[in-house]
Amino acid sequence: MPLSHQLDAFLATGIAGQFGDDRLAIGPMKFYSDGALSGNTACFRTPYGENHELPGLLYHDPEELTALVGRAQADGWQVGIHSQGDRAIEMSLDAIEAGPRGKDGRHRLEHAGYPDDQLPRIAELGVFPISQPGYLFDFGDTFLRTLGERAHGLLPLRAELALGIPVVLSSDSFVTTYRPLHHISAAVNRRTAAGQAIGPDQALTVEEAIRGYTIDAARSFFAEDRLGSIEPGKLADFTVFASDPFTAPPEHIAETGIWMTVLAGEAAYEKGNA
Repeated sequence: MPLSHQLDAFLATGIAGQFGDDRLAIGPMKFYSDGALSGNTACFRTPYGENHELPGLLYHDPEELTALVGRAQADGWQVGIHSQGDRAIEMSLDAIEAGPRGKDGRHRLEHAGYPDDQLPRIAELGVFPISQPGYLFDFGDTFLRTLGERAHGLLPLRAELALGIPVVLSSDSFVTTYRPLHHISAAVNRRTAAGQAIGPDQALTVEEAIRGYTIDAARSFFAEDRLGSIEPGKLADFTVFASDPFTAPPEHIAETGIWMTVLAGEAAYEKGNA
């Protein structure tokens, strides 16, 4: 994902929107609306922190972000806007909706940490929230301390599904591990590293979490015609687990071993032959 400050450079080369192949490609253009939950700089409507001392920060004022996003959309770009707090998410949705490809561009909210009352609008606009549930495990104890009850509203994946919003999971590596099973496990278990429950009513089933890492993830960047499922005519990309995550105890999903990885029909990894 190229960053928004590179827009002029891409346009100068004649590149507008997706470019590349199935091994290496340019996807959506990435914008930033606020900071990070893990760094206490996500922007919420109501300040957070143990003493309500954290207002968060914005990268752009609303009018500037709307103008930038609209320009990228007009030039053919799908956009992905880093948005963590509810104030930043609202600003990002305003920018997407104002653009020329507001409802048909499969635009994305990268992270979509705390959408609060904005899920119906996300559904209406056809926006894809891109979530990293591993954060709930890695940083969840801090979130519970700084956000209090609001922490249980982070990544409301079950509520998204109920509204027909595609749940897409990813890693945000290298901020946290790239390992998909870590994030699938976190989406299913909704437990922090210290074992505290964090939004347990928003937990996914194993099947829902795997879909979020495969076919629904492919849809989020227009790749479902060739990636995300094992079907005739698609690329033969798949992983063979050493044990069945559908029958394993949920708390052990992250420990599931990998027996084989196949890329475009060729074995790229086999246990014992790495």
